[in-house]
Amino acid sequence: MKLRNPFYKGEPTPRVRARPLVASGDVMEDTIQKAISLYNGVQATLSDTIGAKVPPNNPYELATLLQSNGYHSRAIRIKCAATVGQGYEASPALRQHIDRPNSEYNFQTLLRRWCFDKILHGNAYIDVVSANGETAIWHMEALKMRVKQVAPTLEKLFVYYNYDVSTGYMGYAEYPEFTRGSRGEGVRQFKAFSEIGNYWYGDPDYLSIKNLLQVNSNIIQSALLFYKRGLQTDTAVIVKGADLGPEEEESIRQVFNQSFVGLKNARKVLLLQIGQNEEITFEKLSSSLQDEGTSLIRKDNREEIATGHGLQPRLLGIVSAGSIGGGGEAEAQMQMFKLLFADDHQRECEEWWQNFFDDLGFPDAKSFTLNPMKVLDASQDATDLATLADKQIITPQQAQLAGSEWLASKAIRQLRDLSKTLDYGQ
Repeated sequence: MKLRNPFYKGEPTPRVRARPLVASGDVMEDTIQKAISLYNGVQATLSDTIGAKVPPNNPYELATLLQSNGYHSRAIRIKCAATVGQGYEASPALRQHIDRPNSEYNFQTLLRRWCFDKILHGNAYIDVVSANGETAIWHMEALKMRVKQVAPTLEKLFVYYNYDVSTGYMGYAEYPEFTRGSRGEGVRQFKAFSEIGNYWYGDPDYLSIKNLLQVNSNIIQSALLFYKRGLQTDTAVIVKGADLGPEEEESIRQVFNQSFVGLKNARKVLLLQIGQNEEITFEKLSSSLQDEGTSLIRKDNREEIATGHGLQPRLLGIVSAGSIGGGGEAEAQMQMFKLLFADDHQRECEEWWQNFFDDLGFPDAKSFTLNPMKVLDASQDATDLATLADKQIITPQQAQLAGSEWLASKAIRQLRDLSKTLDYGQ
């Protein structure tokens, strides 16, 4: 059985007291603010006490944005599945070293987790552990990895930490950088291109839509707060020209709360009797979600989110009345995605892993390749339907209807094929 990363065994590691988080209150109601707060407290300790470099993009915020937007989450998983979800090829000699990289999961699982971090954070990490002539490779979560400078050089150390919210203490371990001349142990970092020229960390390729994702997350949080707080006091009943005692006021309040509030009381007729020179008015105190226009904002943002990921909106389940198209258009969009993203991304990943295996001294390192993304052919199915219609086995209307149903099912099958192997975190 392959070796286990010693840090995961629970062996003693340095422990430091982490900086306190911001006080609880309204600001903590916002999921993004919680992520930033947690990041600030942890990062202050990592930077000031341990000496780790500060990432240009808050890893906690990136992870939170993934959970708060379905289109963004789907895009990340589709891109990951298109890259590594179809499996890999390698020579028998190389497979003996990589098929079972450690004692817990196979190489396909490691690939998915590594690729997921690569796309989400722009950074991905692999830990190499060697002993007794055996070598194990482990995925290290980008969320918990930081880079530390070996001053005065530009050499890197890697810090893996674990923060215990209940105690406020942080355990951490430092690892050297794995290079070709290493003794067989250390951490190898995949670092995406940094548009701001950061030497220590890479940037994810969807930064252009980061603000949109924050806006969408804030809209969702606002909606949650609306239902949590805004519905408590909705309408004021103003009575003019009448002198109501405490008992009468309470009686009116109970009638409204019991008889005119809630789904079961919807559309009831309200009959009020008032005396001479008396007036009753109703004033709305809380706004509605429709008043804010938030649903339109989210609807407008979703196609830009798809564009920021380089995906056709249809791949994310976004279909508008004017862009349904036919089977040929659907296939063309899948081919475009394959050409502009999947193929290029696979070549980048293949080169990284080939160089990594070569530095490890594994045989036939260049034999490692990723299986290409598959695109279903729409032309043959359309030809079959046309043939059936020509032979009057089915009517032209039935052929057209069958083609539309087939197109929808084909899109579902393609998306399912892309994501069926995604079990990140499991």
